[in-house]
Amino acid sequence: MLREDKSVEELLPSTYLTVLTLIGDGAKYGYEIDRLIEDRGYREWVDIRMPSVYKALRELEERGLIAGEKSEAGLRPSKKTFSLTSKGRKVLKSQIMQCLSDPPRSKTIFDLGMSAMFLLSQQEVLDSLHEQVEGIDRSIGFLLSNTQAIEDISQLQKTEPGRKIGGRPVTDFQSDEPLDLVHALFDRPRAMLECRREWLLKLIKRIEAAPERFGLRSEKERR
Repeated sequence: MLREDKSVEELLPSTYLTVLTLIGDGAKYGYEIDRLIEDRGYREWVDIRMPSVYKALRELEERGLIAGEKSEAGLRPSKKTFSLTSKGRKVLKSQIMQCLSDPPRSKTIFDLGMSAMFLLSQQEVLDSLHEQVEGIDRSIGFLLSNTQAIEDISQLQKTEPGRKIGGRPVTDFQSDEPLDLVHALFDRPRAMLECRREWLLKLIKRIEAAPERFGLRSEKERR
């Protein structure tokens, strides 16, 4: 459950804040929110699935940050559309400002692995670090391709609005975010990944050159 009003200044869980942000852009129903999360690549930054979306909607509505309204659609099941309340808009604005002003948290599970790597052999550490570099390369490729894909879709919506991508009309894809904002959203994590990759490669070279300075021994020495 979300905390009471007196502590609402604390940053909301990322799932809740993502849902609140998307509703802040205009009233939406659950499936539409989930599709936007997919189309805009939010799952690259936030671990959020369809059940989490509906849980967040229930919690946010209980707290009075959003309001749901059911609409009938003939023989189809009714949809519940959610919009921000005045309280929700105030909280969302405060949350966004906090996200932009707070320094990122630096501690990660990687730090725990670093502190205990002396329990591994030199080769085991190197293999693990190389695996992380490969994962970073895949993530960088994903971010670059997503940026290009959004630009391509935006162009197609102007030149070929009847075109389909993966069976979906190109007009179904959301492209109302300014392209410079889209670039910034993908450039920030890419730049951070590039820096991390460079740092890891330097660390790998240091471990290869002087493993004893990291408390590491070869597999043969550990036996």
